[in-house]
Amino acid sequence: MSSETEMNHKFPGAGTTTLSSNATSARMGDSPCGCTLSGLARQRFLAAEGKPAFLCEWPRALFVHYKLDPAALQPQVPFALELFEGKAIVSLAAFTMRRFRPRRSGKFGEWLFRPAATNHFFNVRAYVHHGGEPGVYFISQWLSHPLCLLGRLPGLQLPWHLGRMRYAHSHEVGRLTGHVLGVLGGSLNYRAVLPSDARFAAASPGSLAEFATERYTAFALRGSREVVFRVWHEPWPQCPVEAEVKDAGLLQQSGDWHYGAQLAAANYAIGCREVWMGRVRAIPRPGGPKSQLSRSVSSAFYEMP
Repeated sequence: MSSETEMNHKFPGAGTTTLSSNATSARMGDSPCGCTLSGLARQRFLAAEGKPAFLCEWPRALFVHYKLDPAALQPQVPFALELFEGKAIVSLAAFTMRRFRPRRSGKFGEWLFRPAATNHFFNVRAYVHHGGEPGVYFISQWLSHPLCLLGRLPGLQLPWHLGRMRYAHSHEVGRLTGHVLGVLGGSLNYRAVLPSDARFAAASPGSLAEFATERYTAFALRGSREVVFRVWHEPWPQCPVEAEVKDAGLLQQSGDWHYGAQLAAANYAIGCREVWMGRVRAIPRPGGPKSQLSRSVSSAFYEMP
């Protein structure tokens, strides 16, 4: 799991880019090194899920990171914040889910799920930890497909909104642009530029990029009950980018965290070809039995990265 993420594409003028593809050969019986964050997450996923319930692709993902005073963010987040160099981090993630389908359904299942197989996401997430496990908490999230909103789990406290996204993540020419329009109002535009000598590789250990992008667990609430959702994929093949965000009221719908936040960094990942997705599960209370919240397809729309 150390060599598959090294990509030698340079911009501008790069040719066809390939998604990180070793995940397609990292089958459930394999035993990759658990010393990376991805390797540790894989072990947790297999211990909790056994096998993925769903599969998908996450191509061309942009992450924009902000730093702020933890005291300003913690009241908006019901889990303990995980800090980076003493600061709370909030990231904007713009990406597309493709080829969403059940793992065991084959070609027929993929055809059956085709109406909801592609979905654009824009999420605002904080970084937390619970029970010794690092993860994310979604402060707010916009989805492009209305079926995903109709399929959400009753009582799951996720701020999902319907939105319209136009993403042009053209890393082949070194430029990324995006527009997010909330159907309830507000919009956001961004643009980013890749360095001329950009190379896609796993984030450096201990870096902000690793802290923010190598996350495989999401925590949420269902009523007063804490729940968890896990995914797994190979480490993101990513590079730093220079990003500019122009918000026109969209981020106001995610609370007031952004008023004192400072832009810290941004990263772009060419994507992961195979993403394993589990189910939303209740976090066992001390002394209580294990429980599973949902066996439904809707759990898969509780989306990361």
